[in-house]
Amino acid sequence: MDERETVALGLSARTAVYSLMQALFGREPQESVVASLASPELLQVTSLFFDGQPLGGLAGGCCADAAGGGSERAAGELLRARVGELQAAAQRCADGGAEALDALSSAYARLFVGPRRPEAAPWESAHRGEDDTLFQPSTLEVRKAYVAHGLIPSRYPRIADDHLAIELGFLASLGQRAAQAFEQGDAEAWKVNVSASREFLRDHVRPWLPSFCQALDQASCGDLYREAARALESFTQVDISFLETASLS
Repeated sequence: MDERETVALGLSARTAVYSLMQALFGREPQESVVASLASPELLQVTSLFFDGQPLGGLAGGCCADAAGGGSERAAGELLRARVGELQAAAQRCADGGAEALDALSSAYARLFVGPRRPEAAPWESAHRGEDDTLFQPSTLEVRKAYVAHGLIPSRYPRIADDHLAIELGFLASLGQRAAQAFEQGDAEAWKVNVSASREFLRDHVRPWLPSFCQALDQASCGDLYREAARALESFTQVDISFLETASLS
């Protein structure tokens, strides 16, 4: 497999991961989403980012840290472990049938919706502001990013659009555009969408994922969501490095 084929696979894989995670965190649990999380296909697409797999062959590696200090193996192995834990949790839920899905629905409400205060607020502003209220400056910055790329949430501006699912949907949309630009050899569109993806990960998604994961660690329910958030945190780490090394040529 040459480097161009490797990059194309990586672009397709990252879009699939963000789309699946958007579906998981953006609505009440669905049997099809749980099945996708437990499926061999998820392992296949994420394994492209494991240490020693094809993306490791890109110049500089796909998981190098900002200082170039060679953290590829640690990042890849952590992603491998967390995807394995996510898939095990998803399989337990799938095996539990309707009863397990009902329990997951209850967990979704307690964690992310209410009616009481959500145990793990899924909004960036709740984790990065001076307090846990919504519609803080970070929300406005997220909106600016959406508007700049013509990707507007359907209920804009009446919702706090720094919800994790909306942010992941934005990354998936940018990813689709980057993949199309790569296929067509459109250098300008490639640069715009890859740069926007990298900056959005760096400035908005990655800074608050650790706090979100910690809230899920402390929550009273929702093993599947906890493992998914951990896997997502690891994936964003290797993804931002992939975007820094992937090339159009």
